[in-house]
Amino acid sequence: MSQDFMRRAYKASDAMEPVALLDDFVRVITNGQEYFGKVDFFEAIPPFQCIDFCAVPPWGPLAVATPMPAATSPGKYNVTNLDLDDDEFGQWRWFPLDNIQVGLYLPSGVAKWSLKNIQGALDRAIVYRDPLLVSTEFYSWEDQRPAMQPTNFSGYVQNAARIVAFGYRYHISQIKVGNPLYTNLLNGNTPCTPVICKGFIGQPSRT
Repeated sequence: MSQDFMRRAYKASDAMEPVALLDDFVRVITNGQEYFGKVDFFEAIPPFQCIDFCAVPPWGPLAVATPMPAATSPGKYNVTNLDLDDDEFGQWRWFPLDNIQVGLYLPSGVAKWSLKNIQGALDRAIVYRDPLLVSTEFYSWEDQRPAMQPTNFSGYVQNAARIVAFGYRYHISQIKVGNPLYTNLLNGNTPCTPVICKGFIGQPSRT
């Protein structure tokens, strides 16, 4: 069964297009700052297991391998294997390989897919409902890593809780404040692509 899920997602990766190309300008929006830059390098990252919530490093967050009991949510874990170098951002799609449900935080303290009363989550059936995994796509900046919170909603113990990710990583040459090009990009006079590397924190309530 797992091989079937992997094959479907791998085929879907062919339909994923880079958000920017060489020499394109981008506006990277993070949790506390914005950066302008020109893409000087990018490459595709093939599907790989970025975390197993039941395993030890380098693929898991636990000191001792621990199965996930039925009907439990063990906590929120940073996905350190999606860390990037300085001046790099990532474009990712992903899916759970095992029978778990997973919520996403971007970066680790900010819930993504969060509505007023509930946070959306993914399970492994996403590869059937959304074969191209478009709804799973997110962006990350440098080592402002995402976090994921798994839930074993089944009636049995899970010995593995793996996430597979794939996408692109990009390196940019930053354009600093004071450069006339920075002002043109900021004012919209020079076209650039926004890359939002965060969840939405929210605004004060209206009275």
